[in-house]
Amino acid sequence: DYVNIFNKEDEKKEEMRFFNDFIKKSSDVDFKKYISVFVDLDKLYYWNILNILAASNHQTETTNSIIYFNGITGKFEIIPWDTNIALSNRYKDNYALLMNRVLSIDSNRQRRNELLEEYLNDSDNLNDDLKYYDKLYEITRSDFLKDHYKLYNNLSYLDKVKLYREMIKNNFEKSQDVLN
Repeated sequence: DYVNIFNKEDEKKEEMRFFNDFIKKSSDVDFKKYISVFVDLDKLYYWNILNILAASNHQTETTNSIIYFNGITGKFEIIPWDTNIALSNRYKDNYALLMNRVLSIDSNRQRRNELLEEYLNDSDNLNDDLKYYDKLYEITRSDFLKDHYKLYNNLSYLDKVKLYREMIKNNFEKSQDVLN
């Protein structure tokens, strides 16, 4: 009934308050001890790698992402949303408080870097990413070209498609810099 749903929402708000307080206020010792209890770290690393590949800090734990409490695992996860691909590699590890704190722990930085390096060392990943992009373009191209209310005219749209494809390639190559 309505009361039970409302109470569950209050519980979720309380979980989020706890999570935010933990990120912002816990001591370094407590953070290191409990972060893996509260957060699915591998999913956090993959989310972070997505931001690295996009060369962007557009998403943080407080902006342009969705924080989800997984009741099955009992851990928080960040769901990518509104990822913004950037023209140059502007990504910085210290931009988001959560990632800054997580990566200040050597074993966490090492694990994230291992996952990133594994992804970057497999050239099939870039090819798969570009094939997916090309397929999505192929499927949506005619609809975009027919749309008279889009933000850009057709020539600008076609130029942007080429630009974003180049950005995917360039960002993949520049992502190696994060490991250095």
